Amino acid sequence: LAHTDHPLKSSLEQAFTQSRRGNGIVVCLPADATEIDPALLLESAKQAITSGDGTSFIVVQQAGGGGGFARTLHLEHPNIPTKVVSVPFDHPQAIEWIMAEAISTAGFVDARYDSMGKRSEPFLRLAETGDEGEGVVLDESDVMLVTGGGKGIAAESALRIARETGCALVLLGRADANEDIELANNLKRFGDSGVRFQYISADVTDNDTVASAIATAQ
Repeated sequence: LAHTDHPLKSSLEQAFTQSRRGNGIVVCLPADATEIDPALLLESAKQAITSGDGTSFIVVQQAGGGGGFARTLHLEHPNIPTKVVSVPFDHPQAIEWIMAEAISTAGFVDARYDSMGKRSEPFLRLAETGDEGEGVVLDESDVMLVTGGGKGIAAESALRIARETGCALVLLGRADANEDIELANNLKRFGDSGVRFQYISADVTDNDTVASAIATAQ
């Protein structure tokens, strides 16, 4: 799947047709990450999900933009082998590199090729910490705004910070405590802990709603 003017579209279609190895969905993102069409990513993911086990999902990109989406898809559907292949689109070996990644490792792979053909994969490691001072200090005079703060890791983090610093909390979320048991239980925990807080139902994608919620909290 790719826009008709993508520089690798026809070459990749021909290469995969001739290969006849494996089964999967390949989505080619634009060279400019700011021009990525979310609908294209969503459609390609839906096709991979509905195609059944063993169907690979491959994101081809140059400037990034699809890695986070691909990682999320693989976490939610670990049965789908997922590969992110970052290559310079104008490199004469770009198709060769993409094909090699597509038919290789299962699981999740994020392979990156530079203009010299050097391959690398990013990985996470614990950062070394030193004496970095106290950092940002909150106290009873502060109010912290937390989006998505009624449930999950955001709620747990906000509750701990408020307990340790004494700051007040404004929690924004789309859920309604009258209809969501998990949210209602969390808000009860906030109240029982003595934390000063206010939960406001608001969708952060709606500017007017967020502005109104902040004004209410203030």
